[in-house]
Amino acid sequence: MLDCMKQKMMTMECEKYRIQSENCELQKRLIMSQKPGDPPMCKRELYMKLRGTSPDACPMRGNKDLEQELEKMGGDVKNIYSELECMQKEKLALGYSTSVKKRVCMDENLSKADEEAKKIGFDGEGMQKIPSTSEAGHLSYMEEETNACCGDTNNMYPEGVCMMERFNFEGSGSPRKPVCKRMLPQKSTQTDADKEKDILFATDKDPKMKDLREQYQRLHSDFKNKVTEVASVRVDLEKTKKELDAITILHHELEAIHQKTLDENTALMAEKNQMQELKDKMNDLEQQANVAKQMYKTGQEEMEEMRLLIEEQATQLDDYRNKYMKTLQIAEELKKENEFKERECADQIAVEIQKVKLEMQEQLEELSPIKDLLRITQQKLKETEQMHNIALETIADITKKLENANNEVDTLRKKVDSAKTDGDLNINLMNSLENADKKLNAMENENAHLKGMVGQLEGLQVNQAQKLEEKSHELLQMT
Repeated sequence: MLDCMKQKMMTMECEKYRIQSENCELQKRLIMSQKPGDPPMCKRELYMKLRGTSPDACPMRGNKDLEQELEKMGGDVKNIYSELECMQKEKLALGYSTSVKKRVCMDENLSKADEEAKKIGFDGEGMQKIPSTSEAGHLSYMEEETNACCGDTNNMYPEGVCMMERFNFEGSGSPRKPVCKRMLPQKSTQTDADKEKDILFATDKDPKMKDLREQYQRLHSDFKNKVTEVASVRVDLEKTKKELDAITILHHELEAIHQKTLDENTALMAEKNQMQELKDKMNDLEQQANVAKQMYKTGQEEMEEMRLLIEEQATQLDDYRNKYMKTLQIAEELKKENEFKERECADQIAVEIQKVKLEMQEQLEELSPIKDLLRITQQKLKETEQMHNIALETIADITKKLENANNEVDTLRKKVDSAKTDGDLNINLMNSLENADKKLNAMENENAHLKGMVGQLEGLQVNQAQKLEEKSHELLQMT
């Protein structure tokens, strides 16, 4: 946008230089056309001198060309005003504020230009109604004058300085176009007094030329004002350039800040990702903790179940201990009964043996009949056999009870072995079981002793039977 404005400013400057050169040329020709002491120049001669044509080709109304040229100049001035307004609008669109005074001055200048254009006798529509032939002739005339100016080495204004060089366009970056010397502002050799004399001399002779000169002077003053305004606009442009540079610097700073914020955002995103990873890890740990809690709960439940099982086993062990104590009591009672029965049996056997001996002696002494003796001895043998069978039955019952007690002790041992892991609660049971084992071993020894005694009794019975057989055989032999 700034480059476009600069290009427009360059084109406006070139147009202003061209208009200024044309104005200078016209002023010079008018001043040169009427010098003091010379007769007044006819309009046809002035037209012929300006156009370079013959007097026959000069139209009757030659002042219309000057009016058209003035109208064209007024139109150029209005174009300059419109371009200045466009420039101000573009500056406002870019965001730069201009002072209200300059706007008011511009509006006043525009109104003055309109009033002057109305005084001259033309408006915007009249400008558009200019015939194309006159424009083409004017342009061809300006081209010829420019070529003549450029080809003339003895130009009377060699010291003219280009306005484009006066005003500094540094930083625009666009190359300068070559400008003709006729387009440059030139210094006049006449003094102001001579110019005033020429103007007074000309006004006395031709009132229309006086009006045209006054209009030209007004336009020239307006043009100078516009040049100053353009200079002020250029200053404003420089200010806007500086502001634009400041804005570019601020833009770079903002870009740096934006980059910094982007870096911070990337760092924050990285931290956010790390936090998300930590959250995921925390969720995993929470899940593991929940699993561990669930396992702990299941372990507690299993411990409770084990405690209940241990209590049940303890109750069972108490029951088994009570049963074992009862079996021990029963075994002791049986032992006492067996001892008492063995004593009774031994006493009875001894009594019976003594009786048998006495009877045998009596029989041998008395030599009683053998049949009665045999019958009596057989009865006694039957009684002894019955006694022996009773003793065997009692011994079998005792052995069964001992086997049952041994089985119960084995089951208790197995349960005690399974309950060894329960700790110190089963130590007393183990001791009691060991004592029970000792007592059982003692009972087994006593049972073996009883069995040995029974075997001895059986041997005695067999011996008695043999003796009875021998005696019977002897009795039979004796008979």
